[in-house]
Amino acid sequence: MSLCLCMFMGASVLTSCGDDDDDKVAINMATLKEEGVVENGNTLQKTIVDEDYATILTATFDNDGKCNSFIIQYVFPSAAYAQLYWAANQDDEEYKDEPENWSITSNVITYNCTEYYKGRTKRDIKEALENNFD
Repeated sequence: MSLCLCMFMGASVLTSCGDDDDDKVAINMATLKEEGVVENGNTLQKTIVDEDYATILTATFDNDGKCNSFIIQYVFPSAAYAQLYWAANQDDEEYKDEPENWSITSNVITYNCTEYYKGRTKRDIKEALENNFD
């Protein structure tokens, strides 16, 4: 019985290895659709799909309608593509000035820009999202 258990455990570990880890993505870019501003309770979200990547802007609000979180996610087709983009942009001012606000997980680069939008009203942020911050 112990031998069977050891063989089963070994097989499950071996099947999880491989070079296909880059194909596993946190967000599947192919499923994203460009949308106007979508409101869901205390959350506003806008998705912009470009040729090379998609951008998801998400703002959340407290019960008084004031922004308490604003996150931008850049979604790439693969983790390898995201890594290339990440490496190529490390010298940009935003990365250098605010490294703690940037992170990368699989195919998603996340920028936490809450400090710029914290306390702004839901109406103001919705208008900015609708007008692409123009």
